[in-house]
Amino acid sequence: SGVSSASLPYGFRNIEPLPGLPDLERATKILHKLASDPGVVAVMKLHKISIECLTELYPKGQVGRSASCLMGLNVNKGEKICLR
Repeated sequence: SGVSSASLPYGFRNIEPLPGLPDLERATKILHKLASDPGVVAVMKLHKISIECLTELYPKGQVGRSASCLMGLNVNKGEKICLR
């Protein structure tokens, strides 16, 4: 299950690494680092953005090599942001 930041007015409410992938602890730390990045926090406050969930994308494709390789996905107009 994810980690909640529901007390903050803007930002990510939950951080949820993908279950079943190796190195869950490392993935969680990276997602927290991204969510608390001063630039990300400033933009979210400026535009009053609140996202329900920050999570990972399942690894598929190789950046710069595969015909299609998503680096991020915005689900349902910001309900969930998935990053690779």
